[in-house]
Formats: sequence, C-alpha cells, structure tokens
Amino acid sequence: HTQTDELTVSVVLFAPNVGVLTLITIRASITSRVNVDYEVEQFQAVEGDSLTWAIRQAALTFVFVFLSVVELLIEGITSWREKEIRHIRLVLLDIVILVVVPVLFLSMRIGQLQDSASIMSKVIGDEGLGGVPWASTDMLLDAKMARFFDGLGELQDHVVGEQRMRVLAFVSAMLLLLRVILATKAHPRTAVLVTTIEKAADDLWHFILLFIVLFMGFGGVAYVSFGSRKFEFHTLGVTFETLFDMMLGSLPKSGGGNKRSWTNDPLLVIFVTLFNFLVFFVMLNFIIAIIVESYLFTKRRLEDELTEQEFLHDINDSLRAVVRRMMHRWPTHRTLIKGLQKIEEDNLDEANLSLNFPEWDRASIQKFIAHYFEFHFLRPEEAEQMIKLEGAELVNEMENRVYNLMQGGQPTKGNHTVTKRDSTNGSPGHPPRSFGDAAMLGQGQRNLDGVGKEGAVVGGRDMQGSDSSSGGRQTVPVEDMSASVETVFL
Repeated sequence: HTQTDELTVSVVLFAPNVGVLTLITIRASITSRVNVDYEVEQFQAVEGDSLTWAIRQAALTFVFVFLSVVELLIEGITSWREKEIRHIRLVLLDIVILVVVPVLFLSMRIGQLQDSASIMSKVIGDEGLGGVPWASTDMLLDAKMARFFDGLGELQDHVVGEQRMRVLAFVSAMLLLLRVILATKAHPRTAVLVTTIEKAADDLWHFILLFIVLFMGFGGVAYVSFGSRKFEFHTLGVTFETLFDMMLGSLPKSGGGNKRSWTNDPLLVIFVTLFNFLVFFVMLNFIIAIIVESYLFTKRRLEDELTEQEFLHDINDSLRAVVRRMMHRWPTHRTLIKGLQKIEEDNLDEANLSLNFPEWDRASIQKFIAHYFEFHFLRPEEAEQMIKLEGAELVNEMENRVYNLMQGGQPTKGNHTVTKRDSTNGSPGHPPRSFGDAAMLGQGQRNLDGVGKEGAVVGGRDMQGSDSSSGGRQTVPVEDMSASVETVFL
C-alpha cells in the first residue's frame, strides 16, 4: 500500500475582457498534521494600446540610460586621467546599476510583452487547455489527460517566466534604492546613515559571526530534542522559523491542551529560557549598542566640522557658486581642488592664487575671494569668538605671547596666539580683498574624499604659533580653502 503525502489542486481561470489568466495552486502536505498552502499566479496578454504604451515607456527609459552612459563615460575618462581610483569604482558601480541591469530587464520584458498575446491564445485556445475534447468519445481519457497536463505545464512555464521577471525587477529596484542611499553620503547631514554603518561594519561583521554560531547551535539542539514531539521543530526549516519568531518575542504554541504546552515540558522550558536570555536579551542589545556607539561617533565628528551647513543652505550656496563661476569665469571645482592641493605654502592669498593659476584674471580672483568671505567660518570675528580662555589657560596664553615676542619661539601645539586685527581690514563694513585678510579655524573640514586636515589660523598665527602674516596681513591655510571649495562646488 502507498500513502499519499502531498496533494496538489490546480485551478485555471480566464477573464477574456481583460486578458488575464489566473492559476490557483492549492497544496496539502500530509504528515502527522495536514498543512494547506496556496499560491495565486497571473499571466496577462498585453496588446493594442497597452502594448504601445509599454513600448513608449521602455523607449523613454532607454533614452535616460543612454544619457547616463554618456555622463558616466565622461566621468570615467576624467577619473582615469586624474588616477582617482575611488571615483573609477563608483563609475563602474553606476554602470552596472544604471545601465546593465535596466537594459537587461527591459530587453527581456519587451520581448515577453510582445509575445504574450500569442502565448495566451496558444495556452487557452484549441491547441491548449480550451481544446481538450472532454465530451468526445473518440479520444481516450489518458490522451485527454495528457493533452490537458501538457497545456497546464506550458502555462506553468510561462508563469515561472513571469516570476523570474519579477525577481529581476525587484533586484533592479533594490540596487537603485541602495545607490540612492549611498548617494546620501554627499552631504554630512544626510550621510549619517551610511557613515554610521561604515563605522559599525567591523563590529557588525563579528556580531553576525557570533549570532550565526548561536542560532545554528540552538536550531540543532531544538530539532534533535523536540522535533519528534513538537510541530514547531519537526523540520530544520520550520525550526529556524520558530527560533526567528522567538527572537522577536513570540513563544512556541504546540498543541491545544495544557499537557502539550511548552511550559509543561521541563526540557523545553530550559531551552526557551536560555534562548531568550542569550539571543533576545543579550545579542539584540549588543547590536543596539554597536549602532548607538557608531551613531554618537558620527554625530561628534559632524559637530567638529566647521564648514558643515544645513542641507538646503548648501544647495543654495552651490547654485550661487555655479552661477558666479560662469559669470566670472572661475576654474572648475576639480581644477581648483587639484591646484590648491599642490600648493606647498601654508597660507593662501590673492598673490598665491595669481602665482599658481597664471591664466586666472586678477579681477576674477578678487570676486572669488569676496564670494568665499561670505561664509561665516572664514570671517575673523568667528575665530576670535571661538577662542575663550579662562584661568590657567589665560595665564599660559599670556606666557606664550611674551615668549614669542621676546624670543620668536613657537608655542606648544594647541596654544593659540591671538593678535588684534586691523580696525578696518576685515571688518563688516570693509570686506577684505583676499583670503589673506580672513582668519579661520579649520578643524576636520570635509574634502572630496571625506577627509579633512586640522589647522587653524587665528589673528595671523597658526595653532603651532608660527607667524602666518605678511606685513600685518592675515592669511588662511590652504587646506581649509580647499575644503571650502569642495563644500560649495560639490
């Protein structure tokens, strides 16, 4: 005798007014219990205006893909010439996400839509399910059944094709979503998510390893010990599903009577208690602690960035910088950043810019300097306001000043020497003509690679105490200037 352990019922429904074929599959698994599950799949014939509209949408998408290819090629060639490996990797990633995956999906999908009407006619027509002569006595029942199941198998094949297309569409959409999330790193305020995950990546990786060991161990113990008596652990797959639910706070509920409840099984009580303690109370709090610590680190680093501004404010500044660059013919932001990074001098003013950018008109340079002096972190007032010395710090500062005036030495790192700026130069009513007239603190300014250099020039002296003035004129470190240019133009 044979015993039935699985029963499958397939129902095919066709709606001719909308051209939709529905396949309903009901599966019953017969073990010590009967588990019933069902699945509903649809196949639609697209033709006429619907097909035309779908083809137009695909054509429009191909246009955007082509524009993306042109932009990515230009960016890739430029990054290759500049030997910017990080940018080249991002370009390759964008090519896969924005070009390869969409083109692959649309090429396959348009072909399916164009063939959908003929496939529908073949599946439910005279050659398919609709053509089986059930009332005829000239055909044997076995032949009728074979013809029916052939048509049903062909329908299932096309349904599987539709499922694959949905998977590919899901992968494409998720890749685009992840790329959007990665793009939020462009601004410090919106980069909190990505930066936090990057900071926690190492701890999360080791947490995952530890979690897998514990989860697999508990799963093996539960399957071996309770699989024959508790439905929640009768297979490894169901066991891991049960443990996942327990991790989220649920408890096993096998049986309807008190005698079959998990609280009446001493071994299961010990297992559930130990699992909840190690996984629910300890491990889940580990991951919360890792994320919180990384987030606090990210927030502290964000607070240390003096060039950081509100998101919409930065967008406005970027647009103004682009307009003024076109009006006054400033160099491109890539050229400026590259040139500023090559300057060996510690400070920058109008003369430095003229020397390192000989083709740059002096009047345009002055406009450029005036533009950046509008930022609060480049104003001398900010430098003086941010230095507040009291008690022992004030005494040490006075000693450093006297020492520098008499011997010309350098104070220790971290001591600030503040000198009175000229009463008119750099005042609100008299903006300076160069960056040499501005003083600025530059701790942790962001640059193109997301890394800043520390430095400060306060009242004509840097944080190491070396005199950075020329003829009583104040100057600004090149590193801070580079960070500011990147902030506005990017």
